Amino acid sequence: MTTPAETKKPAASAAKKLTPVLFIKAWGRYVKDDIAGFQPEEAERLIKIIKVAEAYKG
Repeated sequence: MTTPAETKKPAASAAKKLTPVLFIKAWGRYVKDDIAGFQPEEAERLIKIIKVAEAYKG
């Protein structure tokens, strides 16, 4: 039996800082004007390659 101290918690690195993006057109489940957070590499792909989002400036 494990004690609470031995129970592993999700690693903080698993919750790396997400990069918020603002969708400028529909993509997958997202529609224009949706804001969502992605890993930096995926956010860059959405902005520069697929061109469905832009950096969200809050």
